[in-house]
Amino acid sequence: MKETWGKRSKDAIAEAVLMFSDHYGIHPATFPRELTDDQKKKLVRMIDKCYPFGERAMWPYKAWLKERRIVLDWLYPKAPEPIDTGLFA
Repeated sequence: MKETWGKRSKDAIAEAVLMFSDHYGIHPATFPRELTDDQKKKLVRMIDKCYPFGERAMWPYKAWLKERRIVLDWLYPKAPEPIDTGLFA
């Protein structure tokens, strides 16, 4: 099976997350709840330093940014919209 840019990006990010969790002794499943804002920033910096493709350009970089966005959405979940949004506006 051929490895894709997205798969390589995902693997590099997963490795960075596991190294971070080993260092801080926090299980990755509890990250969004247990990490402080400072620790989240450190994790994002660590992920950014694990970019595996050399130059940040073209399709490999786009695949990297897509996988990075998934992690950022997991770390910083968006607040749900109120139920009545747009009903009587």
